[in-house]
Amino acid sequence: MSPSSPPFLSRTPPASTTLHASIVHMVVILFIVIVGLTKAYTYNLAPLTSLGMRRIFSSSAILFFAYIGFNVISSMKKQSRKLTKTSPSSSSACQSRSSVTAFSP
Repeated sequence: MSPSSPPFLSRTPPASTTLHASIVHMVVILFIVIVGLTKAYTYNLAPLTSLGMRRIFSSSAILFFAYIGFNVISSMKKQSRKLTKTSPSSSSACQSRSSVTAFSP
């Protein structure tokens, strides 16, 4: 691609675009959760509440941050210069940090 080509033809979106996409993803997830809670029957939650609400919310938080972390990693891969070198090491580092955090007491 020539240096004088318009920015909308570039392969990697600007950081503001990925930020906006992340915000849209979070809004969609919150919308789904809110609509789901309005349509939920409380008697379906009885098997889950035996685990305790603290465990339910901590599990939900882990899943939420895993989703956001994956989104950040995939966005960073698009902007990386040495993709084949940095991508595997960053992915494995994030997975190991997540594993240690999730399974620590």
